[in-house]
Amino acid sequence: MTPTPSRPVKIRAPPLAGEIVIGYPEALLTRGLNTEIAMRYRRRHLWILVSLFLCLLIAVPEAQQPVKIHKIGHLLVGTPTPQWAQLWDELRRLGYIEGHNLIVERRYPQTRKQLAASAADLLTRKVEIIVTGGTPAALAAKQASAAIPIIFSLGANPMQPGANPVERGLVASYDRPGGNITGFVEAIVPDKKLEILKEAIPSIVRVACPCRAQVQWAIGIAARRLGLELQDLDVLQLQHLDMQQPAHFTQFVDAARTSGAHGILMPNLQGYARFLPLVGKLATESRIPAIGFARTFVESGGLLSFGPKDGEGQIAVASMVHKILQGAKPDDMSVVQQRAFTLAVNLKTAESLGLTLSPSLLNHADEVVR
Repeated sequence: MTPTPSRPVKIRAPPLAGEIVIGYPEALLTRGLNTEIAMRYRRRHLWILVSLFLCLLIAVPEAQQPVKIHKIGHLLVGTPTPQWAQLWDELRRLGYIEGHNLIVERRYPQTRKQLAASAADLLTRKVEIIVTGGTPAALAAKQASAAIPIIFSLGANPMQPGANPVERGLVASYDRPGGNITGFVEAIVPDKKLEILKEAIPSIVRVACPCRAQVQWAIGIAARRLGLELQDLDVLQLQHLDMQQPAHFTQFVDAARTSGAHGILMPNLQGYARFLPLVGKLATESRIPAIGFARTFVESGGLLSFGPKDGEGQIAVASMVHKILQGAKPDDMSVVQQRAFTLAVNLKTAESLGLTLSPSLLNHADEVVR
């Protein structure tokens, strides 16, 4: 009987460097291949399994960790000005993203009388912080709660007693605010605005202003110092208006034109910022040179604006929000005072009014709209 020839044994070559092998061939053991090579396969297989297991142990807790959601309130009278958008942008940069880990409860009543109810409503929403715009909103929030942190952003005229947060009873001092409130103070400088307006129009005499000189008397003092005649709401016989509606400012510009005003001063008073575009447009249409206090004024056609640097207040407020959410107390955070101002000029408006602005004024301008 012819013996059956034995079949050759096919031996698989060891893996190349860097090759990943899941499992190991049993034939390496059963067919007599070196045991050390087989054990190498076993160890490699074991390390892969252990590594995968450890990755799962790390990944699962991270996937299950909940996102901490913060809730803040925003309170002011009327529609927020575009500058407030910079607050949310800065908070986003700091890691607080609305719709992800931040909820903003917005309360924008149309009159000051509604502020108290709006502030009380924010308390029912369990907000961690209340951010306010303007002195009346800050006072309403403080009256509503002595526990919830309050961060204000408001304007104060350093020349007028009784207009700053200390004298209004909001804080004990700028360095040590005390209680549950701190914030940012924007300097209101009507004297500087009048100086700029007079430099732009040296022959100016009568300046209309939607204010009451008996209340904002610092504006009257600044006007007299510069040899200007101030036409306030009383002089224009508009003392019955509260200047909280677009129609009121339309009436004001009409009255300024009728009285023969050479210029208009738009003061930085509570609630006036939202009417800047309207007054800038109406003043130029009435051929009256005017100065406001924000970029939106010249963008809408106003001749000049002089006011706080865009974003300075919002960045300061956002930083305070961040610190408080991280555990800081308002009492330990000094009130931040405005340091920078921006002068903007609308050359197109100057040309339409037949004005030639001095090189000195243009050289000092931070922004020129053409």
